[in-house]
Amino acid sequence: MGATFTSKDKQYILSFLSGSGLVISDADRDKYIDVFVSDLKRALSSKSSSLNIFPSYVKFVDKVTQRDKFAVFQLGQVNMTKAYFDSTGDKFDIYGEMSFPMPGLGKEVSAEDFFRAVMNNARDVLRKNLKVGISMSHAIESTEDGDGRLLNWARAKVKCKELEGKMIAEEFKKYLQKEFDEDYQVFIVNNATATLIAGLVKSDEKEFEDFIGLIHADGYNLSYIEEVQNISSHLKSKRQFSGKMIINTQAGSFDKIKYSQADTEAVKMLGEIQVGKFSHLVNSLCIPLIVKGVVGELAKSKRIEGCLVEAINDIKDLDLEQIMLFLNKGLKSQSEITSLIKVANLGDMAMLAVVFDSVIERAAKLVAIQLAGIMRYKDIGHNPLQPVGIVVSGNFYEIVRDFEYRVRCELYKYFGQNDPRYLKFLYMPNASLLGAGIAAATNL
Repeated sequence: MGATFTSKDKQYILSFLSGSGLVISDADRDKYIDVFVSDLKRALSSKSSSLNIFPSYVKFVDKVTQRDKFAVFQLGQVNMTKAYFDSTGDKFDIYGEMSFPMPGLGKEVSAEDFFRAVMNNARDVLRKNLKVGISMSHAIESTEDGDGRLLNWARAKVKCKELEGKMIAEEFKKYLQKEFDEDYQVFIVNNATATLIAGLVKSDEKEFEDFIGLIHADGYNLSYIEEVQNISSHLKSKRQFSGKMIINTQAGSFDKIKYSQADTEAVKMLGEIQVGKFSHLVNSLCIPLIVKGVVGELAKSKRIEGCLVEAINDIKDLDLEQIMLFLNKGLKSQSEITSLIKVANLGDMAMLAVVFDSVIERAAKLVAIQLAGIMRYKDIGHNPLQPVGIVVSGNFYEIVRDFEYRVRCELYKYFGQNDPRYLKFLYMPNASLLGAGIAAATNL
């Protein structure tokens, strides 16, 4: 790239990205939405699908009437968070949050060691509170008694093979009884389900037509509300349920999006085994690695100097925050990316900015694909006075401040002027903990 950056340079980069599979055309977007809706319907009918959905057995309430205070946990991919859920006053809320590394990070532990670590970090909130609500970022199959069978640890960061396939609440209660000589009640929910519950109860039900729960940070998932009659009997409890259930879609496992070479290399750099999952293309950990892969491919085409590739690979802690700082403030930003000007000219730096922006734009289009799929499937979002509430948990939208705008633009382009859909993003930083508390308070 030269010392200047012209429209021809920009078009070359965009053409390169498109040819590499890193740009999703409007035609591909429409096709992917069709496929996502089809996969969702197949999953609801217990047919083969990339969406391994799970109904959540949680009572639907619009307010918390129980006056209680107890422990809540978020068992994440890297950290666990403890807190108090308090509904003893006129309002309910979360307080006293503290985070710790998840037990078993990078080292195999037994079930006893896992729960021992949890209890040691949370002895204060457990000692006097015999109810426990837990939100999990890991794949669980919910059961009607409020438990959840652990299917696998997300991204295999936590290593505790002994708990895989086990009922987490049942196992935890054993160790709690042994430690405190008390009979505890424990309720388990997936974090996407918990997020939707928080939005449902915290918001005025007359303000919104419907809700979608969205987890978006270093992981990704969606939940939505489904009519029980549309759910295959193979997915539900043998006990008769009526009305509605929250569906944990496991949306990050959607595998119908075409991967580029840079995407595949990024997944390998992340140390993941499964290639092809939707979540890799939109999460905050993988996007910087995808960028590095694209820069490497550009170097092979001789469009940029190899020294720039080496320099950007030397930024060991390149993350989404640095990328957005560079995009928002350019060469005035105080980030390691601006230091690349020592080995790159202005044309190269502009090329980097186009690559960064294009990868994030693709992520926005991908998220819009799934949101549009659910809105089209349910035929919701028509009333501007009662939009669909998108309850967001995770810091992605805080880091990428224009991401909501990008997603909205894609939704508008899809539905068009003749069929606009209305939605409102609801940002709840502690939605996962809050939803776990609400679920425990209203179901135990």
